[in-house]
Amino acid sequence: MKIKFYFQGTVFLTFFLFLLANYSFAQIRNVTEPREETLLNDLKVLIWNQPNTGKVTVKIRVHSGSAFDPQNKTGAMVLLGDILFPEDGIKSFFKEDLEGNLEVINTYDYIQINATAKANEFVTLLETLAPAVSNPDIDKEKTAAVKARHLKKLEEMEKNPSYIADKAIAERLLGDFPYGRPLNGTTGTINQIDFADLIFAEQRFFNADNATLAIIGDVKSDFAYKAARRLFGAWKKGDKKVPSTFRLPAEPSEAPLVINVDDENVIENRYAINSIARKHKDYFATEILTEILNERFNKMSKQKGLESSEVKNHANLLRGYIVFSKKFDSTKIPAISESSTTLKLPEKNARPNEFITKLFTKKITTSEFSQAKNSILKRINNKDDADIYLDIDTYKLGSAKKEMKKIEAVSLADVEKIASQLSKNKIADVSVSSISNEVIPDAVLRKDPDDPK
Repeated sequence: MKIKFYFQGTVFLTFFLFLLANYSFAQIRNVTEPREETLLNDLKVLIWNQPNTGKVTVKIRVHSGSAFDPQNKTGAMVLLGDILFPEDGIKSFFKEDLEGNLEVINTYDYIQINATAKANEFVTLLETLAPAVSNPDIDKEKTAAVKARHLKKLEEMEKNPSYIADKAIAERLLGDFPYGRPLNGTTGTINQIDFADLIFAEQRFFNADNATLAIIGDVKSDFAYKAARRLFGAWKKGDKKVPSTFRLPAEPSEAPLVINVDDENVIENRYAINSIARKHKDYFATEILTEILNERFNKMSKQKGLESSEVKNHANLLRGYIVFSKKFDSTKIPAISESSTTLKLPEKNARPNEFITKLFTKKITTSEFSQAKNSILKRINNKDDADIYLDIDTYKLGSAKKEMKKIEAVSLADVEKIASQLSKNKIADVSVSSISNEVIPDAVLRKDPDDPK
């Protein structure tokens, strides 16, 4: 009898510990608050003192990006970011003389300059960055050189089937809406941009009251503030704010779109649905849902012998969208008849790719939820404090503390709710294929053992 009770107690304890493991989450870290100042030109300055590191980092974010490109001149904001530091020698200077680095990040929602240097080169670092952003040197010659370099890079990008597929699915889903247009522009739109367009964009968006300056590292707070005030204090303030108002895109067509490429044995599939903006209250629930969808999609893809797969949530300022990407080698596809691969448009009201809907509607287990939430918590914990604060300004989120509390508060019910809502959205479907005018149905791939059919 004692043995029986001992056995039952052991089983209960094991089961309890299993449940506890499923419901335990990584602890969200405390985000370090910076010293915050605002200059007379309304430039926000954030300072994190990190003594004894021997390094200093400066991040300057302008809170407008490629979403503000003129419709027939997409790529203008990327060119503006490129022309800030047009000479190759400037990066060598940062690397060799300052023992740091320099990069410019262009997105739909912002342009960000990240620069690092030895702590004792802090003033030199600021002296190099300040004129580049507050009074960039834009002329015909520099614009022509930046355009030529960008066109060369773009030419290579436009040959890549993955890039073609990503660009096509965004356009298919969002049309002429800013996020449906290519961030890097096209050969045609880049050729239409001249130096006057870049000057116009700089005058509209590169203003002190539309930017945030973050200083992180081994530099005293008072000294950093005085240096920022001296070197960035003359940066002009904008005459007026440019509103981020755009006409929302129409509902996407669910008819499959096939793009043929010359590459051998390449098939790239993309499926996408409209989602929510970064500021939306269900953003973190959507991030957790995306992590769950990614795990499910990867499992399904491996069972079907696909080369790679991914689900990514693009949550931007104005709206968001979720993209399912998969890639496989066409030489590994079983021989199939021409009739089975000929493109057939779906009937009216028919939903393509029902397996995507199934990924949303399949019941979410507590194990899936806890693993996905832990993954998102760890990702946030690894994010730089400065980038968290810069996001607060770009996406007008309120405060870092509130954001951390939001992710901790997300429940399984919240994720189920957003999954139910998004599952009803129309699915855009794009294939980039070296097999002429053909869509490869999932039926010809290895059968999913979990599929009852």
